[in-house]
Amino acid sequence: INIDVNEETQKAIYECIEVRRVELKNAITNMIINETCPQILTDFDWQLKMILASDKMADINEPILNLDLKLKNSKMKHSSKNISFEMNKEELKNLITKLEEAHSACKA
Repeated sequence: INIDVNEETQKAIYECIEVRRVELKNAITNMIINETCPQILTDFDWQLKMILASDKMADINEPILNLDLKLKNSKMKHSSKNISFEMNKEELKNLITKLEEAHSACKA
């Protein structure tokens, strides 16, 4: 669309955009996130447990992390979902590495 506006109007529009630059950037970012990532993490909880033994092995002594994630569907206001899972030490290290990679990618 080609709109012909005079220089004074262009300057006024530019100044309005500059004043609200941060708000506009956040609004656009939220729109993109809501379209590409309908599930948003809203809360989490974790517990560290120690498995001492099982019915097959007398001595295990392995730490296990229980992680509960609460997700909200950005497209539906009152829709949420809880996901729970367990991870051993190696799986937790892998998750932390992946989260650090994602964080670095978001900063770039």
